[in-house]
Amino acid sequence: MDDASVRWLLPRNQRLSAHLYETIGQPCAFTIRTAPSTAPFAHPALARLAVECLLEQRIKSSCQLEVYCVMPDHLHVVVTPSEDGASSVRFVDRFKG
Repeated sequence: MDDASVRWLLPRNQRLSAHLYETIGQPCAFTIRTAPSTAPFAHPALARLAVECLLEQRIKSSCQLEVYCVMPDHLHVVVTPSEDGASSVRFVDRFKG
């Protein structure tokens, strides 16, 4: 299998080189989807809760949250590791967990 084929077998949040997700100062964009046929963030209270969780995760994951956009059924985020050992993938995984 060539590199392009292998890339599409990886989880959607890990399609770049693993090294890039851990590079200090390297922003990475993610789309975080909700369950199919749901739109929880259409409710202002749930949208605010999601934003609070994103902001809290910055400290826990040693990453900068450069920008975010809350849509009814998904979120867009740009995350940048800010310390050694930090990972933008880990930021997203912890937020989703």
